[in-house]
Amino acid sequence: MKKLISAMACVSLFMSVFMMSARAEGIKAGKWSITSSYKTGDIPPEYAANLKMMENMTPEMKQMMDKTMKEVFKKRGMELQSIDFQSMSMTIAQCLTQQAPIPFSMSEYCQETHEINGNVVHFKMTCGNSQTASETTGSLTFNGDVMEGEMISDARFMNQALHSISKISGQYVGPCTP
Repeated sequence: MKKLISAMACVSLFMSVFMMSARAEGIKAGKWSITSSYKTGDIPPEYAANLKMMENMTPEMKQMMDKTMKEVFKKRGMELQSIDFQSMSMTIAQCLTQQAPIPFSMSEYCQETHEINGNVVHFKMTCGNSQTASETTGSLTFNGDVMEGEMISDARFMNQALHSISKISGQYVGPCTP
């Protein structure tokens, strides 16, 4: 159970780095399918062990973790469509608007600043609590039904550093339904 909690903490950091909020012009309001693919540098042994453990979970543990993660995302207005720990990618669906064009931060510990130039959002997000800290910078570009971008993150979790570069891609799906 301790390993599962540690793995969930690792996933929580993964998700908090992935999520942010911003305002921009020219964003097509509606439901978007958004994928983040992470490329990390050297993975600390603790992270590698947690990722390996997640790959080898029993079907029951995978089902429990999937259910828990979907509930966490749902509380934040998102639908977790898929997560792949081996390839370090995650896909969510979320309604985006002119006022909230990007998935929002999942942590009340984040401070964000944004610069908006037309359909391009440049951002910096700093998150932290007693066990984790991260700083993420990047930009997202919206062009009609497509969104693309990149985030560069430096995180610290349980005194272990992790550097990652995330490629973000999104596709407009259709109108949002209540």
